[in-house]
Amino acid sequence: MKNVVPQKETQAHAEHLSEHFKNNEEIQPQAFGNPFLFSGAEANPFIHSAQAKFNPYFADNKKKANPFLHNEHEKSKPQTSNEVNQALVQRKVLLKGKEYTGTDVADEMKNDEFIRNYGGEKQLKNHLIDKKQTSVGLIKSLALWYRIPYLSRSSKQFFVLGESHAGVTGPMIHKESNVKKPLLYEATSGWNIEEFDNHLNKPVPTNGTVGLDENSSKLYRAIEAFNPASLNTTSSSKAPVKAQKIPNIPQGEDYTRETKRGTYKLVVKGEDGSPEFWEPKDKTAVVNNTYNTNNQALEAIKGLWSKVFTNAETEDYKKSNHSAILMATDIDALKFTYDYRRANRGDVLPKFLEGLKQQLLAIIKLKVESQYQKFSGNQKDVVKSHDDASFKNPLSPGNYADNYRNEYIYAAIKKAAAGRQYSFAAMGNNHLKALKDRLDIDKIPYITMEDFYDKYAKVAIDLNKK
Repeated sequence: MKNVVPQKETQAHAEHLSEHFKNNEEIQPQAFGNPFLFSGAEANPFIHSAQAKFNPYFADNKKKANPFLHNEHEKSKPQTSNEVNQALVQRKVLLKGKEYTGTDVADEMKNDEFIRNYGGEKQLKNHLIDKKQTSVGLIKSLALWYRIPYLSRSSKQFFVLGESHAGVTGPMIHKESNVKKPLLYEATSGWNIEEFDNHLNKPVPTNGTVGLDENSSKLYRAIEAFNPASLNTTSSSKAPVKAQKIPNIPQGEDYTRETKRGTYKLVVKGEDGSPEFWEPKDKTAVVNNTYNTNNQALEAIKGLWSKVFTNAETEDYKKSNHSAILMATDIDALKFTYDYRRANRGDVLPKFLEGLKQQLLAIIKLKVESQYQKFSGNQKDVVKSHDDASFKNPLSPGNYADNYRNEYIYAAIKKAAAGRQYSFAAMGNNHLKALKDRLDIDKIPYITMEDFYDKYAKVAIDLNKK
């Protein structure tokens, strides 16, 4: 696996995290289990690297103790991966690193292939028995055990998570940690600027999810991202996903994770020593990677159009751009009305759709600019001015929309952090990277995607068992 060194956090962010962990009752040095040490370098998750930046799990003179350690001796003597695996054989539910023998935990949890490592009996019972919010959780499909101190019952501090949409997502963590407060999530359906205050303040059902994104800029991005050349003419929502190339396991390591496509699927050594994707024995826990950017773009276009444009606006556009609006509202209907005989001769359909895409871009660009001008006028102390130069420069080729989206997302996060109605916010990691400096200034804690896998999570199976 290519080493991923987390982005350098500012001193203010590091000090804020240190203060938080110091006051976190679930993070006591004597209360933690198996001694896993995490570094900024993915190549060896068991060794404390000198290259690693601030890490709340490192135990040294300047930082809080590693929440996966359970005594002082182990802090100074890291174990090798083989020693760790030997210590974990036959242990499925651990309490401070030792097998939990209580009868109040379901036998299936003691006998399945996953290792659950709790820092204390109260935490164990809160999570497994009483289904109360805890800082830990198990993602079975990826054999991943995580610990997020911000979710501890003593803290419940609002934070921001950067995710890979094809890997561990905010809703997964929200569910696995038994979080009751709603999640603010980068969902397809979000809010229009007129709804901003009411959208975030409205009552939300327990365990509910609320859209983080603003609708017009989200629609803008979906149209930008749509690639007619990749259109599957048999179904817009179930295009086949290419087989994943299995990454090689670095020399001297027992496993790696797939990062190129962002799935973070676990890769282990097969019987012949060659790398293979790990799969849980319980096939109901298997999650096939069906995340397809083009399909997601099409679904977002169809789902958001009616939220951004009124029926009257849609009818007006149909008079001059009938096919383009049909693509925006029902791509399947458009394909059925198009002459497939021409499409089957080559790339006629993609070229036709590319023309319609450009028409939609012209329409949505005007809408977004007018919407943002109104919003920035009302939120001038929070977001960038409508005349800011950044709105004229794409963040990446063909991506102007995310300049607007990031401003809307930032405004929503600031409001949510102040109101404390939400448990945490989750969004694509690139959005977090664009906003992290401003979150540092606001002292709003965050976890990047790289940090989540490198510092807050570990493998939840015995790698010696095949």
